[in-house]
Amino acid sequence: MAASSSHSRDSLSTSDEPRHNDDAEARYTLVLTRRSDDPARDAASLPRDQLPSHHVPTLVARAARVRSVVRSAVAKVKPGDKAKTHDYLNDGALAALTFQNPWDSFRKPTVHDMINGGLKWGLPRGYDEGEGKGKYRGKGKAADKRLQELGESLRDIAVRKPDWGEGLDDGGQGVRVTWLGHATTLISFPPLGSAPDGSKRAFNVLIDPVFSERCSPSQTAGPIRFTPAPCSIDDDNFPLIDCCLISHSHYDHQDYNSLRDLLRTRGSALNVLVPLGNKHWFTESGFADDQVSELDWWDEAAIEFGGASRMRIVCTPAQHGSGRGAGDKDVTLWSSWLIERVASEDERYRVFFAGDTGLRFKNENRKPRSAYPVCPAFREISIRYGVPHLLLLPISVGSSLSYVRSFDPFPRAYSPWPRVESPLTSAIHMDGQDSVDCAKIMRLEGETDDAAVKARKRGPRSGPTCLAVHYGTFVRNAAQTRGDLRMLFDACERDGMRFIRTHDGHYDAAASPSGKGRFLVSDQGETVSLPLDA
Repeated sequence: MAASSSHSRDSLSTSDEPRHNDDAEARYTLVLTRRSDDPARDAASLPRDQLPSHHVPTLVARAARVRSVVRSAVAKVKPGDKAKTHDYLNDGALAALTFQNPWDSFRKPTVHDMINGGLKWGLPRGYDEGEGKGKYRGKGKAADKRLQELGESLRDIAVRKPDWGEGLDDGGQGVRVTWLGHATTLISFPPLGSAPDGSKRAFNVLIDPVFSERCSPSQTAGPIRFTPAPCSIDDDNFPLIDCCLISHSHYDHQDYNSLRDLLRTRGSALNVLVPLGNKHWFTESGFADDQVSELDWWDEAAIEFGGASRMRIVCTPAQHGSGRGAGDKDVTLWSSWLIERVASEDERYRVFFAGDTGLRFKNENRKPRSAYPVCPAFREISIRYGVPHLLLLPISVGSSLSYVRSFDPFPRAYSPWPRVESPLTSAIHMDGQDSVDCAKIMRLEGETDDAAVKARKRGPRSGPTCLAVHYGTFVRNAAQTRGDLRMLFDACERDGMRFIRTHDGHYDAAASPSGKGRFLVSDQGETVSLPLDA
């Protein structure tokens, strides 16, 4: 049964010397709709088949259930009565729940996978140290012509100081998206309501903020940036953040220093939404209990501005994992997020942030990737809520593998250290081809059942717009980033999707003749505006 709760949040900052106070009178109401108010109690009191498929009760929960059953038999009370209500999940030394990916599209790598394509030595086929070869590199006039044609599409990703769209001509009525490196993304939605003083400003959502030099428990060791952060939360022109979303607990997505900076500058004006089990970390890090809400998959938060207008934020599934150290693997949930701007019942705009996720386990040394099952959650998201207008999709593995590889002193062609291939990473990470396939799934292409037709009608007329994230930051070198872009470009060509490099926030917004939409690639720190009526 879904449970609802609501409370008003005063945006007055209570932090020491708050920098931002120009919206001190603004208020909004946060309403949570959750499957359960206490998943830990459910794990200890309900049979396994009555729990969500991604919930895995631990021995602690099973022991608690036995105690509850015995107590009910002796005291003649119902199991679960008078049980402790947890303020948040897994707040003790021992977890009551862990989580899993419940689909056939996920499989943990095995030794067999390592031997059969998971680990390889030497250079990838068609690779030249530091650059790349094969279809886009090589000798002769044909290769030179191809390089010239693709030069603009495959130009290096620049890092620029954000201007947050000051030069854009959208009249402040477009959805402005700024990719800030790795998965960090800031989305500014046009105003839905006025503050009591009559002022209006965008509603700003910051996702997975990581501005530190390293994504690690320490700033002296661990994966380090190849590209600098485009900006700092302390910058004078950094937008006022209303809501921060976290996809999971890994260090390259949940960064202590960045989140503390955000708390210091915004204080109680900030609202944080996290997947189940993560709230305890935030309260231990200085966040107030009432400003952090943890959600299960398909739980919702509505931020209401009066009338029918609201921001609707849904915690949606992803295929990944979690953990920040020894002993806490998968004790907190991971997620993607769907953000919906609701101006009225007929005026909606949806943004989907995929988080850190895989689409399918695959081993292309054995059979083509199309032969492997895909995660069904992405289709379900579109069916439930309508095809999203904007998809923020990861196109690369991320950070740790590149960091470990950076210690290898040998040229890749002769290194004794193996490289890690897709059989070991694909279940929890998308590459460019998977991202394009995910977009195809979420636009419900070719589906004719009533639910799919209805979901498409609620979506963009000319197909969704995608923006590449989760690449080009914690990498070994620029060649790795170019390789990710080449794969994405190839995948778009095969699918018939438009691959577009943005320029100062502008891009060719002409409707896709195929209805497949477009895949945008921006610089880090570049703000892109998308029309609400797409």
